[in-house]
Amino acid sequence: MDLPARPSQQIQMELFPGDRIVGKRSGEYSCFLFSGSIINLEQGITVAHALDDQSDIDIQLQFDSARSVHDRIVGKCRKTFENLQRQGGGRLTADLALLKLNTTRCSVGNTVWWPFRGENTAFQIRIYRGQEIPADTEVIILDRNGHFQSGYIRSTHLTDVRIEALEGGMHNVLGICAENNTDASADTQNNIVAVTDKGDSGALVMSVPSGQSNVLYVYGIVVGTYKFGENESESFTVANSLFEVIDEISQHLLPVGYAHDIDFA
Repeated sequence: MDLPARPSQQIQMELFPGDRIVGKRSGEYSCFLFSGSIINLEQGITVAHALDDQSDIDIQLQFDSARSVHDRIVGKCRKTFENLQRQGGGRLTADLALLKLNTTRCSVGNTVWWPFRGENTAFQIRIYRGQEIPADTEVIILDRNGHFQSGYIRSTHLTDVRIEALEGGMHNVLGICAENNTDASADTQNNIVAVTDKGDSGALVMSVPSGQSNVLYVYGIVVGTYKFGENESESFTVANSLFEVIDEISQHLLPVGYAHDIDFA
């Protein structure tokens, strides 16, 4: 007697903040990081500078390299935002893409694990909504290798209209460096170094874990690095100001457009 064929078992794809995804812009593919989903699990966010509107989003699978590119597609880029004109005047760098995710193909979550992914403390993420980020706020950034990098927010309104990577330059972004040099000696005060590298775009800039809460607050999303100083010897990690961006684009996310109703799903 012939036995019925067993259905082929598919590996369940998962998508969490910090996972690598692939997209296309102007015919070129690049790898960057998933930043989470907002309002609902089907609406993801990441950086905009690597994506064309309506381009496919592939998940980069380390455990199943034989899976076809088509089978790795988990969604599309719905809309991109780069530099925004603030309603109250001035400009703001968004560099944010809204994604339409196919949750029948992959499970989506908004959890990060400290100090590394696995059997460790799990934290939910929430958008930081404070009026102003205090000077030299300590942060952690989940990089492309799944490691947390420590740094300090040294500027909350970093602006340079000469940046060619973003049309019209960058406006009011967060500048983050590896060490807090405020109290350092005069010889080391200018040693400002970025905490991220190429491929970390989309990484979350988060508050430092506390034993008093299972929530980490997201200040922004890494959009690149900014070099300056003599011979460009110094650098910042540059991130958007997530709540400010959400506030400006909320009408694209909710019919009523209330930014305070929007958070990670």
